[in-house]
Amino acid sequence: LNVDKFKADMKTCTALEQKDMKELQQFGVGATPSFFINGRFISGAMPLENFIPLVDEELKKANDAIAKGVPAASYYQTEIVGKGLKSLEAAK
Repeated sequence: LNVDKFKADMKTCTALEQKDMKELQQFGVGATPSFFINGRFISGAMPLENFIPLVDEELKKANDAIAKGVPAASYYQTEIVGKGLKSLEAAK
């Protein structure tokens, strides 16, 4: 183990983590684990059963939009990012 390289890499990782956390705090993320499913926020460790209804709901929205002509390859960019969500939307 190259201890000097390891220490330098740790500093780099810490700086990247701090940058990411600062960005995510703008959206109310203050802990891990945190998840976004098409812009909808889930905080904390949850069993799989808590994710399934939300994923199914978002999948239906995506399929409906695609059926109306939104290209599948650009769905996320146009329908999620493009809608300009400016604040956190907590999953229900």
